[in-house]
Formats: sequence, structure tokens, C-alpha cells
Amino acid sequence: MSRGIWRTLGIEPTTDRSVIRRAYAAKLRAMDVEADPAGFARLRDARDAALAGMVDPVAMLPDLDDDSDDDEVVADGFFTPEPEPLPQARVDPVEAERDAAIDHNFRALEALLFPGHDDPSTAEEAAAIAHHGYALLADPRLERIDFAVGAERWFAEHLAIAIPRSDPLLERAAAVFGWIARRDDHTLSYHARQIVDRIGAIRFATLVGDPGHRLHGAWVELVRSDDGQRDWRTTKGRVRELLSIVRQRYPDAEQWMNPVRLAKWDRPASNNPRIGFYVWMAIIVIVAGLRIFLSPGGEPNAVPDTPPQIAYVADPNRIALDLTGLGFARTKAVNPDLAADIRSTATTINAGLTPQRTRQVLIDLANRRLDSGRAHAPDGLLRDIVRFEVDGKRNFATSDPIKCHDFQFPASAMLLPPQAGARQTALIHRTTLESNNRPVTVSRGFDVPGTIIEDMLRRTGIPESRLVDALAQKGEHADICRVQIALREAGLAGGNVGMKLLRNMQPKVIVPATTGSN
Repeated sequence: MSRGIWRTLGIEPTTDRSVIRRAYAAKLRAMDVEADPAGFARLRDARDAALAGMVDPVAMLPDLDDDSDDDEVVADGFFTPEPEPLPQARVDPVEAERDAAIDHNFRALEALLFPGHDDPSTAEEAAAIAHHGYALLADPRLERIDFAVGAERWFAEHLAIAIPRSDPLLERAAAVFGWIARRDDHTLSYHARQIVDRIGAIRFATLVGDPGHRLHGAWVELVRSDDGQRDWRTTKGRVRELLSIVRQRYPDAEQWMNPVRLAKWDRPASNNPRIGFYVWMAIIVIVAGLRIFLSPGGEPNAVPDTPPQIAYVADPNRIALDLTGLGFARTKAVNPDLAADIRSTATTINAGLTPQRTRQVLIDLANRRLDSGRAHAPDGLLRDIVRFEVDGKRNFATSDPIKCHDFQFPASAMLLPPQAGARQTALIHRTTLESNNRPVTVSRGFDVPGTIIEDMLRRTGIPESRLVDALAQKGEHADICRVQIALREAGLAGGNVGMKLLRNMQPKVIVPATTGSN
């Protein structure tokens, strides 16, 4: 392991994960990331390398034979001298006072998030984390895009690294930077996604922690600290349902469960990966659209000496049937652009892709065309999509508000009632046929007109403050569910204004910038 990473982090070689994280945070705060992207990359690589070495403490020791450029050694054997400090510009007293307050909050927050140990925060520390973090998130400079970009990166990385000590700040930071609303945006950073997942787990734990929740008993059975016998009053079905929800949608919540109690209830088959709509769609496309052949000469019942070779042959007609419900020829007659995309995809697959890459290519095709179709859907199709979402959300409104919150077109297979599968498939086919190759963005941000808000207040009967919070994905899941249903119903009943709202809730076509004439 190069000693250069320790020089970059500014610390001695160590096996203490908290020391590494705190050093990284201090260096990052002092760095202008936009002005020095190469330096930021080196710092991040040094952090990752140091943390990766935690599995092997010996590897964390400095390498005395390393003469890499990171050691900053010149030909005469001395270190490069520090540059002379630049003269300081005159600073406005008001700005100096503001900067001093911000610097105080930064230093205090860093010390609280990275205290040099991994113990959970005390109640006093959690309150202090919230106090200093809220002050930083209230900085008016966050209204400036250039400042907000760097601040968002700083908060995302630091809060994600500091979980669980950063828990008191996650909701506020996510609200300021819009991470939850952008959870389906492919541009959202890895650290911001970690935070969104953590927030989901915390919200879910709070929900099932309510004695009135139907899964409360199962939750208590799995998180209680004693290792005794299972509670006979807790049904196996409820525990398995709870574990299925946690492992498919809120995996972070499993860390709060007692592993001994979990082992008493668990079964190997329940440890499934997440299965969302796009994986489900990929399975359909792969199974139906690809033909799998054994290597020449193989016999179905023979036990080969070596694993059989599997060749994937993509049939454009089969892919077209899966995506549109029509064969290739009929798809081409309705949407030549889509047919050309299908043909190109089949050619790419048949050129010899690996099974993993084949799956990804098919997923990309389905996702890209479905998003494009939603962006270009005619009014009649768009209304049908929204009615489908309303019906699906109402199906869960009283029994499971979390599923109500999650249900949207296209819905994952586990959220679809049996009778809704055919309806969604028909909508997918119709939507895909409306697609083209123009790029779209799936940002979820949109404005709600005042007339729609008034209609939603009448439909839900909840106070305006709670309705506004629910629109921002905050508050009780039951409120969020009711507001999401009312939003769509008000849009359907709102004439031209409502139709514009419903369209703004869909992916948007990216309009290329035009260059003016000289």
C-alpha cells in the first residue's frame, strides 16, 4: 500500500476507520473541488484505498520502497517547499462574521460526525448535529447554483459516510437538495442514494414501530433484545411478510433486528434480492425473446464433461411482441423508429454479447422506450395511465400506505394485484409504441397550480400544511398516500390545467440548446 495515500489524507498509516473518514472530511472541506477536480479524485482514491485496506491491517503500513509521485520528492531528496502564501484581500466585516459562523458550524459538525470512534451518538450529540447541520443548510448561498452544487456534494458524501451518526440530518438535507424527489434520476449520486435508502428504512421502522400497525408484532418479535423462544402470538406469515418488505425495499432496516431472533424465524428462501419492475420486464424479455441452445451434439439427458455452451439468439419479432404486443412487421408499420431500434438491439446481441450484457441491453431498450413513450403519450393514453395509478394506490390506501406510496406506473410485479397485470401490460405496449429516440429526463420536479391545491384540500380534508408536507414526501405515509391519490384525481378533473399538471408529472423531452446567429 503506497504511503502516498497517507500523505494525501494528511495522517499516519492507521487501521482506525473513523480517523480515515475524519481526515478525508477535513481535507475535502478545505478543497475547492470545482477548481481542482484532479486533487479531489486523488483524495477520494486515497480514502477508498485506505478504507479498503481495513480487511488487512498489515497492508495499511507504509511502503518504504514506494517512490511514487505522491511523495512529492525532488531530485535532491528534499520535499517540494510550500508555496508562499498569497496576500489576503480586504474582507467585509459582515461577510467575515458570517463566514466565521459557518466555519464554526462546519468544524462542530465534523467533530460530531467523525468523533474518532464508531459509537452511536448520544441524545445530546444528536441534538447538536441537528443544530449545526440545520444552520449550514439554511445558508442563503444555497440559492446560487454554483455554490449549491459543491455544497450538495459535500453533504451527500459526509452524511453518507457518517451514517448512523448523521441520521438527525438526513431528512433535512434530502429536503433541501431534493434527493427523495430525484430518487429515480440516474444522475443522483451514489452517496445521495445511500441517504435516500437510509431515510426509507428509518421511515419504515417508525411506521411498524407504531403499535397500531398490523406488522408491529412481527417487528417487535425481530428487534427485541432477548434471545428466548419465539412469541407464539406472532404468526409466521406476518414475520415473513415483514422480512420480504425489508429485504426487497428497506434492506437497511435489517440491521436493527436481533440476529439470534432473526435466525429463529428466517428461512434461506426468504433472502431474495430486490425485484422491481425493470428486472421483471427484463426476465420477460429474456425468457420470451431469446432462444437458448445447447452446444452442438449435446443430449438433453446426458451429463456433459464440461458445462454446455449457451448461445443467445435475439429474434426481432419476439422482442417486438414483448415490447408492443405486435410482431416486428406490425410494429414497423406503426412506429418505424422503434422497429429500427429493435433491429439494432438484436444485431448487437447476436454479435456475441455475454449473458449479463445481453440482459442489460434489453433492460436499457425497455426503459428508454417506456420513458420516451410516457413523455410523448397522447392525452387519452396519459389519462389511462393516471387512472391505473389511482386504482392501484386505492387498492393499498387502507391496508398498506407504504405500498400506496410506492405504486406508480410501471408498477413492480410484487405490487400488482393479479387482475391488474394484463391492464398494465396493455398500457406498457401502448406507451412503448408512442416512443421515439429523442432523449428524455425522468426528473420528478413539477409545480402544482393553486386551483389543483384547492381541489386536493377538498378531496383529502387535511390541513394545508400537512398537504404541502405530503407533496414533499414528508409526514405520515397515510397522508402521502391520500395526497398522491388526490393529486391525480384533481388532475383528471382539472381540464386543461389538470392535463398540463399530469403531463408535467411524466418524463420530459430534452430540448437541445440552439446557437444564435452572429
